[in-house]
Amino acid sequence: MVAYLSPRMNLLITAIKKAASSLDRDFNEIEQLQSSVKGYKEIVLGSYGKVNKSLQFELGKIHPDYPLVDEVNKLPSKGGCFLVNPIDGLVNFAHGIPHFAISVAIYENAKIVCGVIYNPALDSLYFAEKGKGAFKEGYRNHERLRVSARKE
Repeated sequence: MVAYLSPRMNLLITAIKKAASSLDRDFNEIEQLQSSVKGYKEIVLGSYGKVNKSLQFELGKIHPDYPLVDEVNKLPSKGGCFLVNPIDGLVNFAHGIPHFAISVAIYENAKIVCGVIYNPALDSLYFAEKGKGAFKEGYRNHERLRVSARKE
């Protein structure tokens, strides 16, 4: 195990990949349903619900006391929570465009301490943790992401 991948980050990545398994299947089905308007809407809504429910279950294993907060809910005034977007880029997902992701961050003490973004259609995963840096998951290793020093 590499030093920059904490046990909590490892659990978070595993939880998101488990939740993404149904999303990948549904995305492939949407690509095939170009003619059926009703069919794809039901799949999109069902996919969103399945991913959200799976995230609740899987993330509950990491921090059972942390609620899932989405775009509608307010951040808790104290304690921690998971900031979740089950399908970030829902319009792209609905139209069969492979640029969407599951986004999850852990919010503690009024700060985001770590986060993961995973696109199951392209199998690309990015993660960052406060004090450890940001990385892109690779086949054999993780590529460290850096901010450019260029000022223009």
